[in-house]
Amino acid sequence: MLGKTTKGKQAEDKETEYASYEICRKSKVGEYIQAGQEFFVADMKKKKIYSSNDLRLRELSEKVDSEDTFVFKEATYM
Repeated sequence: MLGKTTKGKQAEDKETEYASYEICRKSKVGEYIQAGQEFFVADMKKKKIYSSNDLRLRELSEKVDSEDTFVFKEATYM
């Protein structure tokens, strides 16, 4: 999947970056946690990305259960 991010806030001089990422099923989160694999949760409402290594289990569970989030394993900026 190809996502688009915008750098800078100036309307006349916007620079656009692209990132490729693979969205994972939220049902796989338990397997990733047991295996100790890092993954990321993107919160579209707050426009933030959280690492599974930086969140406590309860916080992670709340983020994953939210309808405004999706899970991905890694992202590559182009």
